[in-house]
Amino acid sequence: MGPTVVGGAVADILLGLGILWRPWAKRAALGMVILSCAYIIGSFVAAPDLWADPLGPMVKVLPGLTLAAIVWLLMDER
Repeated sequence: MGPTVVGGAVADILLGLGILWRPWAKRAALGMVILSCAYIIGSFVAAPDLWADPLGPMVKVLPGLTLAAIVWLLMDER
């Protein structure tokens, strides 16, 4: 596996752990938004054919991006 894949996996795990701890939740959600955007941009460059895959390996990033953005925006209200 390449360093980009390993780095992305480690970043996903750390952000998932970070969102569990209240003081870091807003920053972790923002990190998830940024990382999801990086995944989308990277997929357009490296493997644009994945967007046409019937199982939707790249389309599933969009709901996760939306949920992370909602958490990021609502953290101040709670």
